[in-house]
Amino acid sequence: MLSAFFYPFIRAVRCFKYSRQSIVVNRKHLFLLLLLGVTHSQLFSQCCSGGVPISGTIGLGTNDKHSWNFLITQDYNVLQQLFEGASKLNDNKRKRVTNSTLIETNYGLTNKITLSSIFSFINQKREINTISNLSNTTSTSGIGDAVLLLKYRIKQITLNQSHGLIVGIGPKLPLGKSNIHNDSGIILPADLQPGTGAWDFLIWGLYQKANLFTKNLTGTLAISFRKTGINREYFGSQQYQFGNELMVNLQSNYRFIIKSHMYSGTLALRYRNQHEDYINGENFPNSGGNFVFLNPSLSLYLTPKFLLTTGAYIPVYQNVGGTQLATSYKLLFSLSYTLTNNKNN
Repeated sequence: MLSAFFYPFIRAVRCFKYSRQSIVVNRKHLFLLLLLGVTHSQLFSQCCSGGVPISGTIGLGTNDKHSWNFLITQDYNVLQQLFEGASKLNDNKRKRVTNSTLIETNYGLTNKITLSSIFSFINQKREINTISNLSNTTSTSGIGDAVLLLKYRIKQITLNQSHGLIVGIGPKLPLGKSNIHNDSGIILPADLQPGTGAWDFLIWGLYQKANLFTKNLTGTLAISFRKTGINREYFGSQQYQFGNELMVNLQSNYRFIIKSHMYSGTLALRYRNQHEDYINGENFPNSGGNFVFLNPSLSLYLTPKFLLTTGAYIPVYQNVGGTQLATSYKLLFSLSYTLTNNKNN
């Protein structure tokens, strides 16, 4: 599982040019990160009824003028629990794995306005075991959809200001293929395609409160809403629309030092609501639902500009539309790097 989890991430990392400064991480620190299973403080996404975890992956805030942020994340999502509504069924013959590489870039156009982009590469695998123990496996991979977001910093946390507020809007671009066929020449269902084939519109907001109850403790509320568009070439001539999506993330973040190394621990509660899908204007069965996840987190600052994070999602409540596979667990691993403009103080 670990090789499947990290291989796409390692391939994507090779595409980036990092600082020549060598970074040595104590093995105990890496073991601690992997043991606790954590995620970047602003990263939240979930794929339950299929699709790609792209709209909920906005992981970075805003930048100062002419400064850059880069975030690369490996998202490994395992779905092998079959639910009918909120009831878990006794069925272990189905399994689905979505393994995604997500690359986010942020550039400060001004001290208040940041342009963000998120690109994705998606691997999906679905296994169905029959009563006679025969296995049917379907796999897809390819470039997924992308997000462009314009963020505006209304308030910034400073020594004299404990509140921060950022808002953002932008489109999701249908870059990924949505008409991949299986070996028999049959078009695969929409939730197994790397892309959606539709333009979406995103609204995103982030509120932070520093020194919450105690020093070094920050509270965060992040909300995103995705208004989905229509794929008008589904199965050639049909129309398919994924349901609108609302995500709410409430979390606390605490920074601390152990043996001269800076860490950041986060505990988050994440809620996702996805409306049911539509095909040719009619409700599509077995789609949509409400999901709640507990997301503990811990990050290690390799340098003041280089952050290593790993994480896990723990299902708390899942109520699906109809009968669907739901997430059993999800792992994340990310690296972020900040390139500041030294002339901008």
